[in-house]
Amino acid sequence: MCIGAKPKFVKAPRVSELIGLQWDAVDLEAKLLTVRRSYSKHSRKLLDTTKSGKPRVLGINPEMVRLLRISRNQSKSDFVFSRNDGSHLSCDSLYDQFKSDQMKAHVRIISIHDMRHTYASHYMMNGGNIYDLKELLGHANIKTTERYAHLAPAHLASKASMVCFVPAVNDATVIPLISPAIP
Repeated sequence: MCIGAKPKFVKAPRVSELIGLQWDAVDLEAKLLTVRRSYSKHSRKLLDTTKSGKPRVLGINPEMVRLLRISRNQSKSDFVFSRNDGSHLSCDSLYDQFKSDQMKAHVRIISIHDMRHTYASHYMMNGGNIYDLKELLGHANIKTTERYAHLAPAHLASKASMVCFVPAVNDATVIPLISPAIP
C-alpha cells in the first residue's frame, strides 16, 4: 500500500513491524499474517526479528483480505506499505502521513501507538480474553497487556448486571434477602 492509503490494519502491530512487513509474510488464502521483521529507528535498517525476538501469527479479517488483495495487485514493492518508488517507509514518514490523514478527516489527532490501546480495549469489550490479547500484541508479560486493555465506562456499566442475587421483578419466586430466624 502506498503512503496515503488508509489501511484498516488487522491487529495491532507496532510501527516498526508495519514498516518491515513484506508480502512474503502475508497469506491471503489462509487469512494469516506473520510478523517476523521490524525496522530499527536507531540503525535505520530492517531487522529479521521483532521487538520481542519472536515471530507471531495474526489473523486477517475479511475486509482487510479484500484490501490487501487490491494492494498486492497494484504493488511493485516487496513491502506491504511502501513509498511510490517501492522502498520501505521511515517511521517519520509514517507518523507524518498518519497525522496528515487525521487532519484531512477533521478527527481528533492521536498517535499510532494509541491505536494499539484502542484495539486492545475493543478486543476485550467484544469478548476477547487477556491471554489471547497478550499474544496478539506480542507482549512478554501479561502486566503490560493489562495496561493496554482499558475498558470504557459504558462497557463496565453494561456488565454490572451480569451477576445479580436479587430475583427479577416478574419472577414468581421470592427469595428473602435475609434468612428468617430458625426456631
